[in-house]
Amino acid sequence: MALSIFLMFSHTSCLDVEEEAPPTIQTVEANLPLLASNIVQWRSMDFTRFQLIWMQQLAGVRGMPNDIDQYIIIPERVDHSWGIFFSFILTPLQENTVVALNLGARKHAGMMNVLQAYSLGLMIDTWGDIPYWETVAFGSFVQFPKYESQQELLEEVFRLLNAGIANLRHADSPAISAASDPFFGGDTDRWIRAANALRLRYLLREAHQSQGYMGVANQFAGMQLMRNNGDDLLYNFTAASSPINPHFDYETRIRNTRVGAQFANMLHATGDPRLPRLIAANTQNQRIGSAPGQRDLNASQIGPALASQTSPIILISFAEQKFIEAEFFLRNNQQALADAAFREAVEASLTFFNVRNASWEQTHAQVTNVTLQQIIEAKYVALFLQPEVWSDFRRTGFPHLTPFNPAENTIPRRMLYPQNELNNNPDKVPQNITIFSRVWWDRE
Repeated sequence: MALSIFLMFSHTSCLDVEEEAPPTIQTVEANLPLLASNIVQWRSMDFTRFQLIWMQQLAGVRGMPNDIDQYIIIPERVDHSWGIFFSFILTPLQENTVVALNLGARKHAGMMNVLQAYSLGLMIDTWGDIPYWETVAFGSFVQFPKYESQQELLEEVFRLLNAGIANLRHADSPAISAASDPFFGGDTDRWIRAANALRLRYLLREAHQSQGYMGVANQFAGMQLMRNNGDDLLYNFTAASSPINPHFDYETRIRNTRVGAQFANMLHATGDPRLPRLIAANTQNQRIGSAPGQRDLNASQIGPALASQTSPIILISFAEQKFIEAEFFLRNNQQALADAAFREAVEASLTFFNVRNASWEQTHAQVTNVTLQQIIEAKYVALFLQPEVWSDFRRTGFPHLTPFNPAENTIPRRMLYPQNELNNNPDKVPQNITIFSRVWWDRE
């Protein structure tokens, strides 16, 4: 599997150093779909699947995922995901951004700024401090790169998003061709809206760490935010896509995970209309999950909405944005606005999965005096297979999860550093990190 992923990424390096002709905008545009594919495939690798197992959306039933299900992990398990980020995400994004700016292609640079912010954000949410400024991404190789703090790199996420928005708004730069942009077909307005939605995602981290939630909701009216599901930042697959949808590939070939019992039970408890779309029926025509450590091979696999050959991979959605708005409104003591945003969020998710149900929505979407627990638990369902649910749990403690070992009463909160870093950069890697250590914004 590792070899196939390496080959998948090996042809997507940024700019061929042996080119005789200088790079052009067409060179950058040829690389954009490859970079987008890299990010989507990387986002779906084991390090994300581990997070979803710990959040009990998925369950490991055999092989390495079964170890993860029981909180058994060794640093070698994340070497590949870490290396892919630096070599095939960060470096080519940075190189292509520089080329685009030198060519005056500010809109192209803006698109890559947003993708870099997304990818960096996922890295620091997973590992906390990482080596960033002294890596090969920025033009020089440092053998023992120092680690920047998550706090510093969260500010870099905001800087990249702000730069991306400014570049996308640049009136005189060339348009992004529709064929080179697999997310929005060159629509810079939708890119700006996605960038602002990502800003809200990371404002949640910052506000949690400082406990400075008040007032953020007052900024929403002036922000160019997502308007509906049509603004979702997602990658669409077709039957001819190469590489193929990674969830479809995993569920078809490897099948070492099943749906988690926590997730399945939540949908059953409310009669959620998304149930048959998100959870496949097993051989007994049941839609059931496996609890931590249960190893139930009879439990269901991921449903057709997200694990078919043509299912999309979602990076951030309108539904997520509305859940974020609901949380900020609630924490800003604007209950009526929180209720309205919550309703829009749930309705957006049901619309996305094409299962609107008026009677169900009356009870579960049209909620008066919505609570934080209701917001986060509804978001947990709507964001199935998205690593954001791990960050939500660490910030809020919702949903209530029973750990693999209830006596210890703790859920993993951080990823181990890879073995390659421990071997090759031991003096710079943060020390005494376990999967129960907290990242910077994950305050007690």
